[in-house]
Amino acid sequence: MDNIISRLYQLIKNTNNLIELEENIQIYMHEVFASLIGEIFTQLNQVIKEKQQEKGWFVKREDWKTIQFTFGAVRFQHTLMGDKKGDSHYTFDEWIGIRKYQRYSPLVEVKVAELASESTYRESARILQEWTAVNISHQTLGRIVRRVGKAQAQADKEMVIELDEAASLPESKKVDLFIRGGRWRIY
Repeated sequence: MDNIISRLYQLIKNTNNLIELEENIQIYMHEVFASLIGEIFTQLNQVIKEKQQEKGWFVKREDWKTIQFTFGAVRFQHTLMGDKKGDSHYTFDEWIGIRKYQRYSPLVEVKVAELASESTYRESARILQEWTAVNISHQTLGRIVRRVGKAQAQADKEMVIELDEAASLPESKKVDLFIRGGRWRIY
């Protein structure tokens, strides 16, 4: 904590105006927070790795991964493990919900798609870089928009199927109904 305070003091001392100070503090906050999240992710990976080793899994290798969040790039260590059958798993990634080859958090992907629906890809990339710690090219932005669009289309399709199933009445039993002597009888 003392390091953070002394760094903030240096920023205040070395900055000429309030706008520049706020921008520098925001950048520093993003760096600190992303670094802390990376350390936490690495520690969680270690705990998951040890639990899986108790189940008979084995370590294949340790790798570094970086995911871009709205508050900055989070770098953490994750472990490639082999299960009892020999299949490979990044257990931390599976636990937290990170897809293979994923470089951006789900929130970044959603915000990118929302922003891109309102402006061009280049303008969206510029706005993201100015307002968040996300630095992204307009080409990558386009790929994310297409991936999010596909996922949304699939979710919409599944919802329509669920609604169709919920809207249909359950199949009823056939009942033979007879009237005998002025009385109803079910056979």
